[in-house]
Amino acid sequence: MAESRRARERATAAPVLEGRLRRAFREAVLRRRARLTAVAQVLGAVGYRNVLARGFALVRNEMGAPLRSAAEIGFPQTLRIEFFDGEVGATTGAHAGAKRPFGKPARRKRAGDDDQTSLF
Repeated sequence: MAESRRARERATAAPVLEGRLRRAFREAVLRRRARLTAVAQVLGAVGYRNVLARGFALVRNEMGAPLRSAAEIGFPQTLRIEFFDGEVGATTGAHAGAKRPFGKPARRKRAGDDDQTSLF
């Protein structure tokens, strides 16, 4: 008799437990979907193609390896420069003196840096 009562309790509890399990599974899927969407947005924002679209370029050597600094460039050397809308070829100067044709940008003058005396 006790076994039949337990069997009835299990039979009535099974649909309740199934409903709870289905809801928990659905909520877990929704949470993971939201997390995946958030990660995809971050990846889209920092993906290298989107960085190129913001005005940057990717410089590669003739083998396709990215060059991260001017010190990695040989003279003369063929380069591939990738922009957001395509790729162009380029060749460096014939000698190392051409490595840095431009110096450091000039420092901006501040309000008190010039030789003019204050009017106040």
